[in-house]
Amino acid sequence: MFNDSITYDDNSVCLGQGIFKMNGQGNAKENTLQLEIKPNPSKDLVEIKIVGIKSDDWDMQIIDLDGRALLNYYKINFTSFKVNTSTFSPGVYIVKVKVGENIQLQEKLIIIH
Repeated sequence: MFNDSITYDDNSVCLGQGIFKMNGQGNAKENTLQLEIKPNPSKDLVEIKIVGIKSDDWDMQIIDLDGRALLNYYKINFTSFKVNTSTFSPGVYIVKVKVGENIQLQEKLIIIH
């Protein structure tokens, strides 16, 4: 649940929790950034997209369930791109995205062959 009547004064704490102020009103609204992965499940090519991003740079990592990084991309300056997953073993992976210093998103990616 989200209470619109709460006023937040500490921007760094709010941003760290994915909350930001709208229109200088002092009311906090939830961050609208979304990580989209299509198709999911995927066979050999997946599109990774950040919806609602206003920053030019973001970092992305694809890791397996053991925590090993399979791919690392840094300073991505567009809202979507395609990743060839044909060399990945079938299974579940985690796509982690970091935008700026305070916002982190993650989604599950399923690979089937």
